Amino acid sequence: FAVQETETLRNKLDRIAADFEADFESSRSKIEALLREVTFLEASKSAVEENADRILKRDNGRSFQLERLKAEYKTSQMRVAELTDEVNTLVARIDCLKSENVDLKQD
Repeated sequence: FAVQETETLRNKLDRIAADFEADFESSRSKIEALLREVTFLEASKSAVEENADRILKRDNGRSFQLERLKAEYKTSQMRVAELTDEVNTLVARIDCLKSENVDLKQD
């Protein structure tokens, strides 16, 4: 009976480990994609800021263009904040899964 219980527990642990690895790979892939998007958005933000500076130097009377660039900048900032929150959530999930995995391995 103890052998069967040990085998059952080992099978459960193997399933949990497989689920953890799948979740980890999925999370890692999502984090990498989010980080690429954050990097792109940060570069876009810099480009928007540079464009705003050039427009202001060239023609202070183009307030419509300036307002549009400000809106794009605000949108970029909001997206960066959203992506940062998503990255933090994924990192917390990975840490939780790692902790669970360590606890299971110790049992």
